[in-house]
Amino acid sequence: MKKSNKTFVLSDDRFNSEDFRVLTSGIDISIFLRNPIMLYNGIRPGATSIHDLLPIGFWEDIRMEGNTLYGVPVFDESDWFAMLVYDKVESGLYTNAGCRLEALKWSDDQNDKLPGQEVKILTQSLLLDASIMGNPFSTPVIMLEDSNGDDKGTYTSRPIELGVISNQQIKIMEKESKQLTGQLLTDAYSAHKITMAELQTFKGMVNEGNAQSTLKGILDNRPDGYAVRDLADKSWDELDRSNELVLLKKYQPNVYNEKFFKKWGKQPKN
Repeated sequence: MKKSNKTFVLSDDRFNSEDFRVLTSGIDISIFLRNPIMLYNGIRPGATSIHDLLPIGFWEDIRMEGNTLYGVPVFDESDWFAMLVYDKVESGLYTNAGCRLEALKWSDDQNDKLPGQEVKILTQSLLLDASIMGNPFSTPVIMLEDSNGDDKGTYTSRPIELGVISNQQIKIMEKESKQLTGQLLTDAYSAHKITMAELQTFKGMVNEGNAQSTLKGILDNRPDGYAVRDLADKSWDELDRSNELVLLKKYQPNVYNEKFFKKWGKQPKN
């Protein structure tokens, strides 16, 4: 597991886009602390069903300070997608987080509201999970699920899809996942882990949305230069004609030295 150097705001008391507030002091984190899994965008990359989703890590140093709930992300190093998100977090590209809450109690008491606030305030909630958010927002994102409390279904500033992944979310996630997978393919080809034919094959699979697991299995077991491992079987002259001597020298320097000596009767100069 790889711990980030960044601390994220998971929730605070500020107004959100629905013009209501979530009371930080009313968020119950006790159950979440037993298994503080970390998601990406509230769902896992490429998933089409909530039952197929997998976390990308977990949260540490979860704490409430004043009106703010903080956490530090720890990423699963065995998950290639998680490490892509880690890189974007450490580079400062991803700076936002969000959490999914089960709404337990709403209050319309004026004593709980700020000046000018007209809608109810969520005074009690249960933290279900928290995510790194790949979006342009600068404030934490709150995703609500309903509960069996007294206020079930009685308050919405606009309809809230409870516990449902929208088609728009899925499309965004699929697009971003394809982009990230496409970049992995480009990097793998540049490092000669895959051949041109494999690159084209995988690109077709990416467009169909099912290349991730296959690609991960290949890249995890292939060193740089794997795709040109057969160069040792060619003669010096064949490699020279095909402009592959530079690849042999880069990925199989011992074989290059042997072929150089056999061709020229001396060791190559470094």
